[in-house]
Amino acid sequence: MLDFKQLDACLKDKRFIDGLQEINNEISYIKEKNTLSYLKNWLASVPSHKEFDILIRLTDEGLMHQYSSFLIRYAYKKFPNMRTLSLYCDELIDERKILEVEQLLKDSLEEVSKEEIEADLLAKTYFTLVRCLLEMKRNEEALIYMQKAEEYSSRAVFDKWGYVYMHTGEWEKAEEQFIAGMQHKDCEELSTYLLSQLYANQGEQKRALQL
Repeated sequence: MLDFKQLDACLKDKRFIDGLQEINNEISYIKEKNTLSYLKNWLASVPSHKEFDILIRLTDEGLMHQYSSFLIRYAYKKFPNMRTLSLYCDELIDERKILEVEQLLKDSLEEVSKEEIEADLLAKTYFTLVRCLLEMKRNEEALIYMQKAEEYSSRAVFDKWGYVYMHTGEWEKAEEQFIAGMQHKDCEELSTYLLSQLYANQGEQKRALQL
């Protein structure tokens, strides 16, 4: 069985290659067993959603979408909570199941006792709803929920505001947010990536490549 403490340390230290090597070794072993019962027992032995979260984040880093998608769906089915729901809804958005996402998120946010949920998890869930609404071009409603995401987030959200403005076509505002986000450790990497994407979308390939 995988050493989840070691894998968590790999995530925190950004030693993704080391963590992915352990995961690939485990996948190879499961394939060697080549039985559904072994896979079911292996999945059942993962103790909580936190361990699934470690696996999902590492497989995401390794661009192993087939595996991360499977783990997200299994984790949501076994441990339905705000974290696994948000990840599951991200998957559904990518599959263009937008109306299903809106219903799931709004129902959950209405039913949950917000005092009992970690604030950053609420922020993540609200931002997933923002993504959903932007896909439906319901920009004004998306802005309202983005304010909720910012309210609950303990981290800087310049990258998220920039993402919103990029999708509403307010590119100057998006650029301002991404540049501000590049000064904050919490959102530096994503702000840089999205700013590069913004410049590329504007046909400014040279500026995009310089980031």
